[in-house]
Amino acid sequence: MYQRSRPASNFGCPVIKEEVIKRVNTAAKNIFFATGSSKLLPKSFKSLNDVVAALNDNPTYKVAIDGHTDNTGKPDKNQVLSEQEQVQ
Repeated sequence: MYQRSRPASNFGCPVIKEEVIKRVNTAAKNIFFATGSSKLLPKSFKSLNDVVAALNDNPTYKVAIDGHTDNTGKPDKNQVLSEQEQVQ
């Protein structure tokens, strides 16, 4: 198996293009869930589709998805919602 050397400056990981980082970060700020639910709101779809396009354009990239809730509601319910949002 051929393996390209990775830059030590990036801990051996491939360098991600700055434009892709900006696209994904912008999209991440535009993902919305219904209050008290892990259901995505339709206004999130454009941003999520942009992330899909960025990943399709760069098939070697891998992403990690984290979720969190706002401070509305009870902490124990928010924990459950946070975990559910990651698997949507």
